Amino acid sequence: MAREGEETTATGDPEPEGPQRWPAGLVGQVSLSPSDPAPAGSWGSWTLRYVVGPYGVDDAGALKVLWPVVSDHGVPQLSDPAGANYASVRTDGEAVLVARWQQRASVRPWSKGLVIDVTDGSLAPGDTVELVLGDRDGGGPGARLQSYVEPDCRVRVQVDPFATGVFYDVPGSTGLDVTAGEAHALVATLRPARGPRPAVVSVRAVDRYGNLATGYRGTVTLTWTDGTSTERPMTAADEGLLTLEVPDHRGPAAGAGPLRVHVADDGGRSAVSNPLDPDVGDPLWGDTQGQTGETVGAGTLESFFRYGRDVALLDFVTHSANDFQVDNAAYERSLAMCDAFTEDGRFVAFGGFEWSGNTAVGGDHNVLYADSAQAPLLRSSHALVEDLGDLDTDARTATDLYRAIEERGLEAVCVPHVGGRRVNLGLLEPAHAPVLEIVSVHGWFEWLVLDALRLGHVVGVVGASDDHSGRPGSSYPTLPVFGVRNGLAAVCTDDLSRRGIQRAMRARHTYATTGERILLDVRADGHRMGDHWSAVQAPTVRVRAAGTAGVEAVEVLDATGVVRRWTPPPPAGRGRLRVGWRGARARDRRRVQDWSGGLHVDDGEIRAARSWAFDHPDHAVVLEGPRSVSWTSSTNGDSDGVVLELGTTPSTLHLAAGGVDLSVDLARVGEDGLEIPVEGGVDRAVTLRWLPEEEPSREVDVVFEDLPFGPGRNAYLVKVHQSDGHLAWASPLFVDG
Repeated sequence: MAREGEETTATGDPEPEGPQRWPAGLVGQVSLSPSDPAPAGSWGSWTLRYVVGPYGVDDAGALKVLWPVVSDHGVPQLSDPAGANYASVRTDGEAVLVARWQQRASVRPWSKGLVIDVTDGSLAPGDTVELVLGDRDGGGPGARLQSYVEPDCRVRVQVDPFATGVFYDVPGSTGLDVTAGEAHALVATLRPARGPRPAVVSVRAVDRYGNLATGYRGTVTLTWTDGTSTERPMTAADEGLLTLEVPDHRGPAAGAGPLRVHVADDGGRSAVSNPLDPDVGDPLWGDTQGQTGETVGAGTLESFFRYGRDVALLDFVTHSANDFQVDNAAYERSLAMCDAFTEDGRFVAFGGFEWSGNTAVGGDHNVLYADSAQAPLLRSSHALVEDLGDLDTDARTATDLYRAIEERGLEAVCVPHVGGRRVNLGLLEPAHAPVLEIVSVHGWFEWLVLDALRLGHVVGVVGASDDHSGRPGSSYPTLPVFGVRNGLAAVCTDDLSRRGIQRAMRARHTYATTGERILLDVRADGHRMGDHWSAVQAPTVRVRAAGTAGVEAVEVLDATGVVRRWTPPPPAGRGRLRVGWRGARARDRRRVQDWSGGLHVDDGEIRAARSWAFDHPDHAVVLEGPRSVSWTSSTNGDSDGVVLELGTTPSTLHLAAGGVDLSVDLARVGEDGLEIPVEGGVDRAVTLRWLPEEEPSREVDVVFEDLPFGPGRNAYLVKVHQSDGHLAWASPLFVDG
């Protein structure tokens, strides 16, 4: 029940925590009812029944019911019987039970849970304790399951029978299969031919939370750019995923323009694929970070790589477990699995780990190795590793890590990021860490790259998922701290091998997107994105992009921010207004900014309102009336918003959200829109923009001249904005004047 991220041994059983040899088998039994499969994100009621063991449970003893730290199950509450996720506890023993929720109830990964104290009496052998998760007797809707698929999803139950503060695992069955829900949408992905690998189109059905809807049945029609169509049934054997070779005569050719495919089914669902256009670019798409049930994620190593290769249709993926939680046997298993999945020219799985030093000594770095035979586990610490026999191999600081890689001659690329332990840019060495992670499910971190540029670092950018749900390359929001969709890394090379990808990363021939396969090419005076050269004048920068939605802006930034901006012609009318909000509360873990609130107008008419760039399916916009709108929204450095369809144009708009209360004269919203900075946090702002009736072109070719230029190092970061809120960032151009 509600397990996401269970650490497992080689047998698949929970890793023991604390003293276990005695009194193992003598602390009672636990069972879960019902244990039938249930869809991800569904609501229900489940009873955990604990039968007290032969020692009983003393007064001041306790039970713990634990969930993994990354689980997004509904958090049990104990005060409102009519509310969501209400939990009740009772016993037939001679004691009073007092339950409380603790975010830090035990040791990672089983960190959070309900603690049930035994007071005013004790429990005798054979007594029972029943915890009802999602008790509906008071009229509540029940408890919500985690939002993604996991076989044998469990909670962990422990007991302190002797009131000593030492808890023992209680044996029994607490699991159920969390399955995908009904198909909610279609996703279409085109992947170009490369070497021995043919061009393919993938069509997958997903449920409301982005899980592969394996129960989907239907007929899909694929319509190509040239207007020809193909109809295919999707049956039970497809399990929600159809992958077809692209017919040769529809393959993208130079000069022919972008190839896309429109997909529609007989249930009214539709999707448009990413573009293929060799004139703009043909990058390798990958994910440089993710975890499994080996540490603090869900699923097996095999299912992780299989999902990245076959479902997300990635070219490469990295398994990067937190080093302080990985024993040597688990690490060797991960390296062997990477080798088993790697086939140069078809798919690459990088072996490595996440060096997880605290920010003060370096911050998180994903380490990607080219050779599994020369891939030592250089831990930042042994915090959760009991075997201390290799303690002398620890690299306690980022500097120690870089020196160990250098002195051993290891073929490694480090990818620093924000995530949990924010990278310390003061210790960064780009020779070993040539690219920074600018986006992951944790949020958007453009500020990190700008900080690096201000410090004079020559670094590129990639995107990643940092997935913990078994869905590398196609992750969806779960917990608020994992509040946005995954990023993607685009690596500009034809060499689909570990060393080829590493070479391109070291050259910074990379770009990042917020999850969409946007094609992007940046050139300047014979150089490409990521290059570093000397010149006597500012470069002329050409940007070509082919998007998955309309391109509404292209920007060039330097270390100070935006220095040039291109937009398509402004809209002729003022019937559609987008009101957006963005930013983060802080740079570290508690970065989630709650923007729930609303707006109203004093005059005019709002005919319709819809969400814009929302990531979490449980967030929503409500049109309360012709002059007011409300919403539930949060951001992690990204942007959300609402698009208003207006009857008559209001004169003033009032917004109250995210601790912001402002009134805006809409006459101030010009052709370039209006941005209102918000004090506090990181890059917080409210934006307003008039929208055209039609989507802007998905293809752009823009030239920037007369860019700011001076002596010393000049860095130019190109950023592409799509009309659906998705972004792409190219690795900066570095020009020494």
